[in-house]
Amino acid sequence: MCQRKNKIPIMRLKGKDRIDFLFQEGTVIRSRNLIMRLHKNTKEQFFFVGVSVAKRNFCLAVDRNRIKRQLRSAFIHIKEGPFLGSCMIIYTGKPLPKTSLLSEEILSLFVKSH
Repeated sequence: MCQRKNKIPIMRLKGKDRIDFLFQEGTVIRSRNLIMRLHKNTKEQFFFVGVSVAKRNFCLAVDRNRIKRQLRSAFIHIKEGPFLGSCMIIYTGKPLPKTSLLSEEILSLFVKSH
């Protein structure tokens, strides 16, 4: 669990039922290298976040894990905010990204969602 300045605790998105529900009911927001599936739910106590990288774009697990770490780090450092509910961030780009660019893209996705 990670605490941020806006006091909404962030948890990892886990569980087949929760992920399936997010993909069925959540809205899709796209940017150049990211896709964000988002479901706002005021009944939740946390903001659940999951990250994913396509195996077909990055064959090496080392690269996929690095991008996932970068996505989590970029998400924690953005100031705009998560709300109660859940979200899945999927990296669809081909090149290895920089963390600063990822944080800008995640921020733009959240701005689009409001």
